[in-house]
Amino acid sequence: MKNRTFLPKKFSAGFTLLEVLVTIVIVAIGLLGVAGLQVVALRLADVSAVRTQGIQLTGEITEKMRSNYSAVSNGTLSDYAVGYGTPTTGTSLPALEVAAWKTSLALLPSGDGKIEVVRDTAGCVTVAPYPDCQLVTITVRWSDERARGGKTATTNEFVTKTRI
Repeated sequence: MKNRTFLPKKFSAGFTLLEVLVTIVIVAIGLLGVAGLQVVALRLADVSAVRTQGIQLTGEITEKMRSNYSAVSNGTLSDYAVGYGTPTTGTSLPALEVAAWKTSLALLPSGDGKIEVVRDTAGCVTVAPYPDCQLVTITVRWSDERARGGKTATTNEFVTKTRI
């Protein structure tokens, strides 16, 4: 059987080279898309890591407050109260724990936090020797400027409310 082609032999040799060039262009565009996805994934992983650290630090200070039996039983959890940017001074256990917490928060990008303690008798069952419940609001905030590549950053907050 004869080999039948629709184009003369001198034209068919150039089509293979053209097909290879088109394939290279398509693969290059695909690889650029994958690289862009990788950059976005790294930024979102950074956002997730910072958020996780903030949540862990919130849980850490909450557990320290709960484990301070004397502050809970005396109703003096307000010794843990602190605002944004407020330096913690003193040598009492609450002051030292809050100072360590604030130092850990400073490791987050523009990280800071505040603790508010309010006596809350509504809906709280008191059991001796504990006084009325104390509502504790812990707020951690940080900036996402690293995730945005130095562009205009937004401030993120994580708020936890618990009764102790």
